[in-house]
Amino acid sequence: MKIKKHNIPAIVDPSQICRALVGLKGIEILFYRRQGSFAEIAIQQTIGELFCKSCGSRAYVKDRPWVSYVDLPFGGTPTRVLWKKHRMICRNNDCETKTWTLGDHRISAVGCFLTTRAAKWATKQVGGGRSIREVAAELECDWKVINKAVLIYGEALLSADRKRLKTTTALGLDETLFLRTGKYKTKSWCTTVSDVGNNQLIDILPTREFVEVASWINTQPEHFRENLVYGALDMSPTYAAVYSVVLPKVIQVVDRFHLMRLANLALDTIRRRVQQEQLTPFGLNGRLLAVLVVADEHAPELQQRIGKRLDVDRTTMVALIDSLQAAGFVERRNEPNDRRGRLVHVSSKGRRAISEGLEASARVESSFLTPRSTRRSKTVIVATCISIFIYYDNAHLKVNQCAKS
Repeated sequence: MKIKKHNIPAIVDPSQICRALVGLKGIEILFYRRQGSFAEIAIQQTIGELFCKSCGSRAYVKDRPWVSYVDLPFGGTPTRVLWKKHRMICRNNDCETKTWTLGDHRISAVGCFLTTRAAKWATKQVGGGRSIREVAAELECDWKVINKAVLIYGEALLSADRKRLKTTTALGLDETLFLRTGKYKTKSWCTTVSDVGNNQLIDILPTREFVEVASWINTQPEHFRENLVYGALDMSPTYAAVYSVVLPKVIQVVDRFHLMRLANLALDTIRRRVQQEQLTPFGLNGRLLAVLVVADEHAPELQQRIGKRLDVDRTTMVALIDSLQAAGFVERRNEPNDRRGRLVHVSSKGRRAISEGLEASARVESSFLTPRSTRRSKTVIVATCISIFIYYDNAHLKVNQCAKS
């Protein structure tokens, strides 16, 4: 059996190799060199007689600046493309366009310092799940260079993707903590817009304000808004107002997590109110009872330590101790070893109040947690639902009225 030999053409001339690396018509290779750990290919455009686009007068070359671009590695060597550009000038004094620089999208996009092929590759890598830092390390360039290229080409891809919004029937709006800024780590929130039905992220808005979110929806194609049937939200009054004002025909759907969270919050509010009613005859509330219990368990205890155990700031703790002292439940005494320290001692009246208050709290907890009749269970469920709807409708109407005004 004979093995057929295939003659594969190979380029051995260095100049032809450089031309093959660039692979663009109308681009002249100036030189190739090794600069430290990088390989550099210098290029320039081949131009003829040019004219000003504004006035039609003949344009002249003003100067030839060098601009470096990050290219894909060749043979495992990081590569840079040095582009000797043409900065043109119009000598017509009446022309508004004085100077401009010639560009070529085949080499690099405007404002991008990656070559076109490197920028497309980087965008594909980041879109596939790799981090910008990882891609920057592979190309041996700065993180900002990759980030800017991904933004430029990513926005172009989103604008060109006309099919992305055609099948969306369920729109989801959700707030996300984006970052913390400033000296006091102020929270900065963003809004994630998603296609709930197709599990696809549509956009991220750098705000959660009504005007910006509503404006984004209004700028979308008409067919996108007409196709929407459901609007998912996290019970945010702002997003509810957005749907009611901008998309009034959309059915608003609350996700299960936030519904259960608000139901638990409403149920806990009812429990606290009932507990307050039971503790009022003893001159207590939930917070005062908690302070009394901690002070009695560690008696005598410094006022500052009680606040730390309960995670209460100093000003609030002083007010709580003042209330207990005025009722005769505790008394303050000086710390023998520290003139600034004040020890909190629970009086006999305070211990009786603790006993009665804990019994009342136990009765409330028992009434909420122990099995109950069907009728009483329905009563609690109805009360919880009413609390949810009152909270939701009040917040909804408040933002809705502000939005319409």
